[in-house]
Amino acid sequence: MSFRVTKTLTSNDGKNEDVPYGPSVWYTDKHLFTYGHELQLPEARLQNWYPSSFVDPKDPSIRFQTMEHYIMWRKAECFQDHETANKILVAATPSEAQALGRQVKNFDGMMWRKYWIGVAEDGNWLKFSQVAECREALLATGDRVLAESNPADRNWGIGFRGDEAADHESEWGTNLLGLAQMRVRDRLRKEEKQ
Repeated sequence: MSFRVTKTLTSNDGKNEDVPYGPSVWYTDKHLFTYGHELQLPEARLQNWYPSSFVDPKDPSIRFQTMEHYIMWRKAECFQDHETANKILVAATPSEAQALGRQVKNFDGMMWRKYWIGVAEDGNWLKFSQVAECREALLATGDRVLAESNPADRNWGIGFRGDEAADHESEWGTNLLGLAQMRVRDRLRKEEKQ
């Protein structure tokens, strides 16, 4: 497959010297690869770290600051670590929430794998159905394949940088985030038609 980046975006006008991993958004004719936390870009609204306050109707008293907070909270709750779950809810940043999520007591990676796609889909649904600017960004992706192009993450991402990912599609990791977002995008479109 020949790969052609049709648009590459950074928040610093194409000057990548300040962006540690290069640009954070890559477009091809059929893909949208995102990576990083450059919140100035509209596509950043797809990222887990984007500020996007939402609640779970099952317990509306709990408000999540970001998707990252939601994932890490669900992880802690999955393993009955309520102390860490409570710390995650009040974590000042998604980075802090993620660090706390890595300290969950009684964590079992194999067990977590049974739940994480449901967590990804549930959280993305809550975020994109409740936060208008995020929903608009997701729907604006058209029919592109969505993928987090984190070269170090083959679970939530694809394990490749965005500028090389399309040439290696058969070698991608799980892409949990992208798969969940595409399912949510389809669901949002169906609901709009009703």
